[in-house]
Amino acid sequence: MRCCPRTASASRLASGKATSAQGFLRGAKPRKLYLIDPWQHSSHSGAWYAEKDEEEMADIREEVVARFARQIQRERVVVIANQSQDAVRQLTSAHRSDLFDWAYLDGDHTYEAVLAYLRAFWTLIRDGGCLAGDDYGIKGWWNDGVTQAVDQFVASVDRSPVILGSQFLIRK
Repeated sequence: MRCCPRTASASRLASGKATSAQGFLRGAKPRKLYLIDPWQHSSHSGAWYAEKDEEEMADIREEVVARFARQIQRERVVVIANQSQDAVRQLTSAHRSDLFDWAYLDGDHTYEAVLAYLRAFWTLIRDGGCLAGDDYGIKGWWNDGVTQAVDQFVASVDRSPVILGSQFLIRK
């Protein structure tokens, strides 16, 4: 977050309970923050949401909407309850392609999903903007899906990631 431009337009994929989104609002002070998450049950073992049923996930989404009600009313926060690929299509059809100054990805950590997130959200990032995410370099976590996907993606777009602990950042 410190490497991303302040007062930017931003996205937070896989918002979950959106506790870190409050920090993004305070720290990065984006003009507009898009919180994207399907808020649906998933069977990924080890994930916090694997133990939640559909009703509990709907309750979490309602809590997020309530927590950000003032910012939503002021159009500073937009909540999109959708799968990431569908959200990208929705955003692309409603806006030009360079919508975000930065996006923070923290969704499904499997290789296929992370690579799909990176490819999809890259199209929405302005030149000079960045994609960032977490759990890079954590051995064994989701079969190293994040690390493998980030490494393959940066090679395909001829970029080098900045690594800060287990966080990654890719400048466009």
